[in-house]
Amino acid sequence: GLQYGTEWEAAKFDELMTSRWAAWKPTVITTNKDISELPDRIRSRFGDKDMSRFILDSAPDFRKGK
Repeated sequence: GLQYGTEWEAAKFDELMTSRWAAWKPTVITTNKDISELPDRIRSRFGDKDMSRFILDSAPDFRKGK
């Protein structure tokens, strides 16, 4: 759903990503936003081509009424 995020949520997300990144654990993140719309602290994580793969799904929105 639509979420804006609190400072606490952002801190926990960063903590989670940092620990998984350090351990080379796979992490799947989905979003309906363009990567350019993501905050710098998140977008920078995807810059490492050895550890990241960006897959764009350009399918239309199939939710009723959209």
